[in-house]
Amino acid sequence: MRTFESGATRDVDLDKLDYEAFLAPSVLQAYAEYMHGKRYQTDGSLRDGDNWQKGIPKDVYMKSAWRHFFAVWQEHRGIPTKDGMKENLLALLFNVMGYIFEYLKSQEQLEVATHRYGALAEHAEEVIKEEFSDYWNDPASWQIIAPNPFFRFSDEFVPRSTPLTASEIEASIEKANATVARLAPVERSAVLDIPTLRPSG
Repeated sequence: MRTFESGATRDVDLDKLDYEAFLAPSVLQAYAEYMHGKRYQTDGSLRDGDNWQKGIPKDVYMKSAWRHFFAVWQEHRGIPTKDGMKENLLALLFNVMGYIFEYLKSQEQLEVATHRYGALAEHAEEVIKEEFSDYWNDPASWQIIAPNPFFRFSDEFVPRSTPLTASEIEASIEKANATVARLAPVERSAVLDIPTLRPSG
């Protein structure tokens, strides 16, 4: 507990993120000025300041980061470059920040997809038993199919009173694949890396 001269008290902040200490106003101002200058496009129009958050591939950020890092290295070694040290440092910072943004976004999408399919998996065994009860006790009648989801996909689990038809199974697989591609395109294989069972006959 901290006690101030006025008598006011507050808890200690040792475990709290100290943005005021971690960030330097002069660096943030230089970065904001750099980013503002990049808003002007070749046709004279002004793009939104957060335009980059719409999505830029990580490969693009990586290649650009390498180019600007190389220029920073040259400047560090006393070799003049076209844009100079400050411009290249800020450009490098932009690419690092953009890469981190895309990385965190892909991780969040993967968590969403994993959670969704985790919920589906909880119902999987009972659904398969119900839908394909004639096959369930006969392992020889099953074949492994990977990496597709193993039953009808929907936003909410809805029990069926009649077995799925072959066309419904295929439609379910296509819909589930499309959903995973939308939710987590980068880590799609990780989400669908579970074999699917369906009757071979």
